[in-house]
Amino acid sequence: MSGMIWIDTSTTDFKQTQKLAKKAKTHGVSMLEATLTGGVHALQNNNMVCLAGGDKEIFNNWKEVLQDAIGEVVVLCGDIGAGAIAKVVSNMLAFTNMVAASECMMIAKRAGLDLESFFDAIRVSAGNSFAWETVVPHIFNQKYEAGFTMDLACKDMNLSYLLGQHLNVPLDLHMEVKKKMEEARAKYGDSEGCYVYPRTLEDKLGEPLSLKGWDSWGYDIKVVDGSIVVNHKNRPQSKHPQYNSKS
Repeated sequence: MSGMIWIDTSTTDFKQTQKLAKKAKTHGVSMLEATLTGGVHALQNNNMVCLAGGDKEIFNNWKEVLQDAIGEVVVLCGDIGAGAIAKVVSNMLAFTNMVAASECMMIAKRAGLDLESFFDAIRVSAGNSFAWETVVPHIFNQKYEAGFTMDLACKDMNLSYLLGQHLNVPLDLHMEVKKKMEEARAKYGDSEGCYVYPRTLEDKLGEPLSLKGWDSWGYDIKVVDGSIVVNHKNRPQSKHPQYNSKS
């Protein structure tokens, strides 16, 4: 085993990752974190983003392997444990944005706005986010990102909670979102998709947010000037011409 490299793609507590790396070292095995982000559609298209952690020399030696296996964008976040922290915080932000997006869509519905036009308006505003770009179409087609389940989503939200505790950082907003996620999990089950939270609002208010024509929607991601950009596929023809050439 001596001289082997262990590449770990799991999302777990960063302290556990550090302990495993130390234990592996006693057997002559070096560990490299390779946590994944980008969503299920990006995974299916082999263009996920890798948030890595570990020794810089080992990372440089294995970077091309990670790019071939995961996607073009591979970022070394720091030493062992840094990849886990970056991934957990990324999901923490994504689910917080998901809850906010759901509430904003319900405001638009009850105010009588055209939901597709509202979706496109926010896409070009300061309120846009990766979650907005990908959550709202799942609300429209009611598929709720079924490839990543609620049990995994709530596991990651708990890892964020533990991270805040360990570093003594108050996570007031996170705790409210975590509570909402756990309520949705209890209501719809572990195996429901991670974007199912909007359904709690639809059920509570009797206001469906689904739209016709979004059943075949999908996306992939590309990196522009260091930021990921969502490339929509198979969405209905937009009412706004500037979107149609790119959608």
